[in-house]
Amino acid sequence: MGLPGDASGPGAVDEIPTRRSFVARAARARAAFHRVSRSFSGVGRRLALLSAVSVVAGIAEAALFALVAAISVSLSQGSGVASLTWGASDAEIALGPAFVVALALTLVRAGMQLWLSYLPARLSADAVTTLRHRLFAAFSDASWEIKSREREGGFQTLMTANAEAASLAVVGLGRAIAWGLLFVSLLATAIVISAVAALVLAIAAVVLLLALLPLGKIIRRNSEAVSAKNVDYAGSIQEVAVLAEELEAFGPSPSFRDGLDQRTDALRHHLLVARFLGNGVGTVFQSVALLLLVAALAVVWALDVGDLASLAAVVLILVRSLSYGQQLQTSLNMVDQQLPYLTQLETAIDHYEAHHEQDGSEPLHGIGRIGLESVQFAYTPERQVLDEVTFEVGSGEVVGIVGPSGAGKSTITQMLLRLRRPDAGLVTVDGRDAAQFRRADWRRRVAYVPQTPQLVWGSVAENIRFFRDDITDEALRDAARRAGLHDEIVGLPDGYATRLGQRSSGLSGGQRQRLCLARALAADPDVLVLDEPTSSLDVRAEVLVQETIASLRPGVIVFLVAHRLSTLSVCDRVMVVVDGRVQDFDTVDRLQLQNSFFGEVSEITRAQTL
Repeated sequence: MGLPGDASGPGAVDEIPTRRSFVARAARARAAFHRVSRSFSGVGRRLALLSAVSVVAGIAEAALFALVAAISVSLSQGSGVASLTWGASDAEIALGPAFVVALALTLVRAGMQLWLSYLPARLSADAVTTLRHRLFAAFSDASWEIKSREREGGFQTLMTANAEAASLAVVGLGRAIAWGLLFVSLLATAIVISAVAALVLAIAAVVLLLALLPLGKIIRRNSEAVSAKNVDYAGSIQEVAVLAEELEAFGPSPSFRDGLDQRTDALRHHLLVARFLGNGVGTVFQSVALLLLVAALAVVWALDVGDLASLAAVVLILVRSLSYGQQLQTSLNMVDQQLPYLTQLETAIDHYEAHHEQDGSEPLHGIGRIGLESVQFAYTPERQVLDEVTFEVGSGEVVGIVGPSGAGKSTITQMLLRLRRPDAGLVTVDGRDAAQFRRADWRRRVAYVPQTPQLVWGSVAENIRFFRDDITDEALRDAARRAGLHDEIVGLPDGYATRLGQRSSGLSGGQRQRLCLARALAADPDVLVLDEPTSSLDVRAEVLVQETIASLRPGVIVFLVAHRLSTLSVCDRVMVVVDGRVQDFDTVDRLQLQNSFFGEVSEITRAQTL
């Protein structure tokens, strides 16, 4: 998976121009919102509601400030009547009813503010949930070619840190809309009360907002750097977890520690800038806003504008509007800060969806014969891995696959599992192209046991079932018996309910391998592919696996990638793969006589056993 800034991968982000106008910034925010809007439904309705609530809250707050100013002037003058001036219109209200109206406006404002807190939060929660659903679905349905190139920890970072950052971006967008409309509503009300005074103060506010715009560019660039380094850092942390046993055995070397420390330190500066700007912009805004307010009031005083109540109302309203302006600036900065994460997340989803795993349309009811027909495959144009590979295997056969490292053995197994598609040629099932059949049926008919057993956090039963809800308890117990593991499972503290994990100490290496074998057998497959199943087992565990493999005749086709002659002894035929070609395909006895590579391996194996 590509890192941010690398246009070749799903994590790439758009380059930010060095200079950006306010119009360009608004266009960027609009484009960002368009991307976000794909991740939740009902966006138009909720935004309309958010806008309406913001306007009502702004008008209610402005009316409250105007009434408070009028009541304050009335009290200072010893009058029992509050006088309100709205442009050319005047109104008077007794202090008793004025207090009741002020209380009602306060309650309305409080209710509106609660709604303005809830609506962006709801948009954010819906967006991040849908984004995670989309990302997981897109990744799950992507082809193996794409998944196999994923950086360790990259997908986890997208699902956690990037998704959380995307939710903050949505919150920022929602709040920016709310604060912006509140600012405009208060400003419009102030203009109605006293146009000249309001315009003077409004000009001061606009000057302040424009002066702070360059900070947005700094925040965006810094956030892009943090986003890129977070993916790299997550990969390094993932390596620490994966290599925990090896690191414990060998000890973390100074170079390993220094490498991780350097990556940790590399994030420090960018995190410092992000936190400082996040907190410092508000402080700067507030201080400069007060200075501009004092200067603007001096201008209003010099112009001798309006009566005392109107001026007091305008001052209260615009002081509050400046507060909303500050919150608007903070929200825009939040969007700028989180936007690279959101862009990276959406780019990854688009990348996965563009490389959707191709599927067939026909059902697969069973496999009698399976093979490759003139298959060619290359990972890169310079690296041809399989060259005209052809073979066919029938039901009940146990076939070994041997060859030197890099000969193409693993690629052949990936072809049989349909993890990769041939560049030329076919994977055949009973003489037909395997690509015609549905993958869901294929996965039920073709099972796999990897060289390194992978356990999940859960019970023994859950590890055998492996997220396949259609496998019954009876079927998984029968699979455990066939794998020679049932009695040992029953002897565990909680039997099939015993909890396991990635590095569970409750099972030996041989038991873990046979548990994965039981997992493969639980769906009663027609084809079983085993990759070096006995490479790390002792003699007794190897014999148990061999007995299990032998017991699968005559109903199951078995492909067995192995190097040990003892493991290959259960094979009916052995395929010798050298330099991407099937060099020979015959019985063990004949290969020992006629194939130089197999004969050499046999001699080495005999020498080791003497």
